[in-house]
Amino acid sequence: MFSSLEQMINQLLSAQQKQLVSQPTGWQELNPQKWPAFNLFEEAEQFVLTAELPGFAKADLELEVKQDQFTLRAKLPQPAEPKAPQYVHRERGLSGFERSLKLPYLIDAEQVSAHFEEGVLTVFLPQHESDKARQIALA
Repeated sequence: MFSSLEQMINQLLSAQQKQLVSQPTGWQELNPQKWPAFNLFEEAEQFVLTAELPGFAKADLELEVKQDQFTLRAKLPQPAEPKAPQYVHRERGLSGFERSLKLPYLIDAEQVSAHFEEGVLTVFLPQHESDKARQIALA
């Protein structure tokens, strides 16, 4: 039992080491599927999603809700630089991104609201009436 566990651990560590070596700069870059990080919590029959988006403006953001899926897209305007810098270490992306999140219930798209202040996006995603639990009176 322990030998198979040890083999699994060695395989995982080996795969991680290969990933690090394959990076041209030796630095591990952010996974575009995990950025920006979302905080999501439930409150009064709605989800509240927050995301920190430094360097973005309202005009750069596009939010979409379809059934039970929330999608955030952003484009980052490219700075007009005469010569692209040679990075020694880079973690911040220079382009946009798209990130989707599937929620456990249908969203009422007409009631979604959002605001963006000081680099923090907050989105209120209310549950659709058809997905809410209903009390049934006994006859």
